[in-house]
Amino acid sequence: MKNSPKLLLVLLFLLCASCTKKIIVHHYEHIDNDGWTRYDTLSFEIPPAAASGDYSLFLGMRYSNDMPYEGIWIEVETQFSHPHYASLDTLYFLTADSIGMLLGKGINLKQQEMPLSSLNLKEGQQGLVRVRHIMARNVLPFVRDIGIRVVQEDTP
Repeated sequence: MKNSPKLLLVLLFLLCASCTKKIIVHHYEHIDNDGWTRYDTLSFEIPPAAASGDYSLFLGMRYSNDMPYEGIWIEVETQFSHPHYASLDTLYFLTADSIGMLLGKGINLKQQEMPLSSLNLKEGQQGLVRVRHIMARNVLPFVRDIGIRVVQEDTP
């Protein structure tokens, strides 16, 4: 009976681990110290899907506390192979609330992510995501990192 609490803890851990979504890609690209220029396109490769199913794609951003904007306009190009799928989306990445308080977690840098799309991928299908800002200002010195996260949704 001494091992009962330990056994219960291990079973609880295994139960929780089996309920989590599988992270396929979680990668950030660092922005040069001079800033993110309008012509700097960040590219992220998505490896071949191990299994057919539903996947979610998220865009992440880390930015400094001197962010002067409420949000940043971003263009995201997504391409997948066999069967071919491509999209070009424009989105507004909100960085501050209506009173100017920065959103996200962190002290020196704020970090947050937003959902981009839901995908139904076939086994072996691989992709590429390209991200660039489309703000009027050519250089955004307060953006530090841009990243993506792809998770496979739970299947019943």
